[in-house]
Order: sequence, then structure tokens, then C-alpha cells
Amino acid sequence: MTDILPGLLKEKIENTNVNHRFPAMWGPNYDWTPDQDHGSNLLMTIQYMLLQEYKGEPHVLPAWPENWHVSYKLWAPSQKVVEGEYKN
Repeated sequence: MTDILPGLLKEKIENTNVNHRFPAMWGPNYDWTPDQDHGSNLLMTIQYMLLQEYKGEPHVLPAWPENWHVSYKLWAPSQKVVEGEYKN
């Protein structure tokens, strides 16, 4: 699944509306413009790719593509701070 994620994310990020001044303004889709749900969903998707927690234990990079570089600092639901950097 991680092999198709980069393409899907790129497609969704580039799905902007030319009528808006800023590129992160999506819509109109279902209700109004600009649509803020798309940005929130994209951010949550990236966070879950970086960090998931199961039974109080954080799992780092569970769905992160191997060829993506990232540095991160995230707060897990168990109030743990998870910080790191990944390069290939």
C-alpha cells in the first residue's frame, strides 16, 4: 500500500480550485468554498503514516514510503512525544 500512497497524496494535494488565490483552498465539493475538510484529512493522513499507536505503544513510520525524507515531532495519544528524522 505504501507504494501507491505518494501518488494518491500528490493527486489530492494538487486538487485545488483555480478560482482561489491560495493553493490550499479546495472546493467547491459538497457544501461551501473554501473546503477545509480536505486539508485536515491530508494532514491526518500524513500523521497516521508517520505515527500510529496501539495499546499505548507508538509505532513510528508504519506507512511511510522508504524513499521519502522526513523530520517530525508528534504527540501520541498516550501523551508521549515522538521525535525523529528519517532519510532512506
